[in-house]
This record gives sequence, structure tokens and C-alpha cells, in this order.
Amino acid sequence: MGGSFESRRPFRRVVPGETAPRTVMSSEAFLEELEALQAIYGEEFTDLGGSRYAIRITDRVTLEFWSTEGLYPAVEPPSYRIVAMSTPSSCMTGDGAICNASVATDDDDHVDVVHGPVHVERRSRFIAHAARVTTRSQVDWVVRSLRYDSKLQTATHNIVAYRLRLHDGSLLENRDDDGEGGAGDCLLYLLQRMDLVNVVGVVSRWFGGVKLGPDRFRIISNVLKELIDSTEWRHGR
Repeated sequence: MGGSFESRRPFRRVVPGETAPRTVMSSEAFLEELEALQAIYGEEFTDLGGSRYAIRITDRVTLEFWSTEGLYPAVEPPSYRIVAMSTPSSCMTGDGAICNASVATDDDDHVDVVHGPVHVERRSRFIAHAARVTTRSQVDWVVRSLRYDSKLQTATHNIVAYRLRLHDGSLLENRDDDGEGGAGDCLLYLLQRMDLVNVVGVVSRWFGGVKLGPDRFRIISNVLKELIDSTEWRHGR
């Protein structure tokens, strides 16, 4: 079981009637605040992108927070929520078996995620993950749940691509390289070539110390393709 809630309660005391400083001052204070959190929490502190941050409290509980630029910490406290998850410990054993992960936050966004086997290439490790999704919030849920998984937080890159058919019939698609330049484009092209919609694919890579050159793009695409081809929903079952 798991859940989340949002709150406006402060991390720190805010002085009543305090006047708003200039945005540049607040921005500098915000950066100092982030540096302090990084120093305190180390690897437990994560930049989620999009001005959202997380602090892992335990393997299953994470504090996620965000704020309007220029307002925190001088003007107002951040918004935050507690995310609690449950993931079967057998899901990422690395034994080559594909399994379903039941990772729970908001019930409306919960989807089943499948994981592929560990692929090793010149000491780098790759694992693919995929899910059927129908909304952008479900995409975010999948990516967030994977990033919070203690076994995946050590990955050098978690590369993401997704395609969604919206209610008005338009197509929404995007990708995230997560520092592996060009890899997100490869995954998005794969989904396009396979003519897949309402799917999110993620490939986690652990760099093994040996540069793979352009081969890494082929490997990243192949591990996701093999996983998707093995799923029942790929074949309409």
C-alpha cells in the first residue's frame, strides 16, 4: 500500500509580514539551500528536474518538494508531498527474468511496469523497463517510481521515451537523455518505428569504465525492443 499528499507546511519558519526580496536574492538563497541539502543528505538528495527535488527518507519513503522560482526560501515555504512505495524485492534480481512491478503512489496513476534482463556489454550494464500508459501523469509516475528504486538510483543514466494518444486525437511524444546525449532520440525513434502509442520505455545504464562509442545506442535500443517484443500487450494479449 502507498500514497501521497501535498502540503504547504514550511520546512523552516517564515517571519510574518516579511517583505519579498528581489528575485535574484531569492534565487541565490535557493541555490545555497540546495547546496546545503546536498551536503546534508548526499546521495539521498535527488534533482528530479523541472525545479522538483526529492530526499529519500527510507528505501520506500521519499519527500518530494518544489517551489515557484524566486520565492523559496525567503518569501514562502515550498510545496511538498510524501511518496510511499512498495516494490517486490524479487523484481530486480538480475537473474534474467522479466517480472511485473507493483509500485504504488497515487492509485489513479498506478500502472504495471515490466523489467527486462540485465544485459552486459564490455562491463556496462543495461536494463530496460516499459509500461502501458494513457496519461502524462502516468508517464511521470513510472519515471518517478523507477528513479526512487534503490537498485536503479546508482545507474549512470535512466533514459526515457514515451508516446501518448491524447483525448483530442493528437500525439504527445517526448524523450529524456538523462545525460546520455542522443540516447533519448534513439528510444523515441524505436517507439515510432514500432508504431507504438500509449507506451513509456526506460533504459537504465551503469557505465562500466569502457567507452562503447556509437554501439551504446544500438544496445540501448535493442534491450528495450526485446523487452517490448516479449510483452503480452505488444501482441494484443
